[in-house]
Amino acid sequence: MRRRAASRPRVRGMTLLELLVALSIMAISLALIYRAVGGSARGVSKLEQNQGVALLADSLMDAFPMVDPGGTQASGQDGVYAWQVASAPFSVGGLPETAVPLHALRITISVENRSWVFETLRPQRPLQQGEVTR
Repeated sequence: MRRRAASRPRVRGMTLLELLVALSIMAISLALIYRAVGGSARGVSKLEQNQGVALLADSLMDAFPMVDPGGTQASGQDGVYAWQVASAPFSVGGLPETAVPLHALRITISVENRSWVFETLRPQRPLQQGEVTR
């Protein structure tokens, strides 16, 4: 009679190769998550900066509802935002002489190495009695 060799029970577990593959997948996943979170943080920072610029531009436009007959020039600093306001006469052909003169108002806002330019039209402030144009 033949005797069978006692078979060893097969041990279930992970091989070293399986462990290395699992660690590699985990490392790649963490790197992708880190990149996504970093990109989101930069996006939020730029969004906040753009909102600040838009609010400042809106405030500056409200500060200049009319332009002096000689034009307007102004500049300043609001926190990290540097701004400049300038106007130039804007002519439209074919309007009657009684039409209110318009000025092109240009607002430039700079932050770090970026600049935004906003342009709008504003009416010229009427001359007061006895006032002369500069």
